[in-house]
Amino acid sequence: MIRLEKKSKINGLGSKVKTQVTKEQCVRLLHNDFDWLFFSGDLLLQELYARIKSQLLCPKTVVDYSREAYIYQPGNVRITIDSNVRSGLFSNNFLDPELPTVDITQKGQVILEVKFDEFLPELIRDIIQTNQRRSSSYSKYAACRMYG
Repeated sequence: MIRLEKKSKINGLGSKVKTQVTKEQCVRLLHNDFDWLFFSGDLLLQELYARIKSQLLCPKTVVDYSREAYIYQPGNVRITIDSNVRSGLFSNNFLDPELPTVDITQKGQVILEVKFDEFLPELIRDIIQTNQRRSSSYSKYAACRMYG
C-alpha cells in the first residue's frame, strides 16, 4: 500500500490528510506525469496537482527508516520509535529495492515520538520525561535533504 500524505501544523497542532495511490500512479509521479492528478476526483491529489503547477514542486529525496509503533488507548497516545534513518542517494525512486542509501543518524540513535489527542496520561509523561532524554523538534525529511 502506498499513501500520499499532507502534513500541516498550525500553532503547534499537527494534522494529516492522506489518500491511497497505486504503484502505477506512483511511478507516473516519479516520471513527472502529473496531469492525471487533476482528473482523479480526489481532493488531495488535485491539491498536489495545483501545487506542482503553481509552486513547481517535484520529488527530492527518499526518507527510509524502521518504525516500531504502539498505542496507549487512554488519551489515544501514539508512540513511535524510529531507527536506521536513511537518505536516498542519486535517485528519488523509493520503489527501487536496490536504491543506494546512507545512514543519517549516529550509531544507536533512535527517534521517539509521542502524539496524543486530548491529554497525555501521567504514566506516559513520567516515562518520557527523564534527564537522559531531550525534547526537540526533528524532521527526518529535512535531515535527509542534506544528503540528496
